Amino acid sequence: MKRFAGRRGAAGDVSRIMMNLPSVGEVNDQSNGLNWRVLWGSAGYSNTSFSLSTESFNEQSFETGSGILFENNRSLEEIFGLRNINHLRLDTANVAKFGAELKDIVGNYNVFYGSYTDALGNPVDG
Repeated sequence: MKRFAGRRGAAGDVSRIMMNLPSVGEVNDQSNGLNWRVLWGSAGYSNTSFSLSTESFNEQSFETGSGILFENNRSLEEIFGLRNINHLRLDTANVAKFGAELKDIVGNYNVFYGSYTDALGNPVDG
């Protein structure tokens, strides 16, 4: 397993760093896409693309003093994208560009927060 102190951009980064929570686990990013271009002779072209980006989390954070499990994150985020851009030559001096883009963002979050002791020594329920 890869050790890290938190991942960039995560909402929990600030709290993990401030509380000095050691973390163990993996965060995997993957992006894939397909592109299709259709030429319309000298009149222009269409460019259509489909993309899929995923980010999966398999990480645990532990309380520094006691080693008790503070956070267990087993989540998956997916972004599906579809884009079409058209380039149309109207005459020798004018060109029209138009298109559309659709995105669907799906999140499957499975995060457990355990009980911990705050900086003042008070127990906090998870």
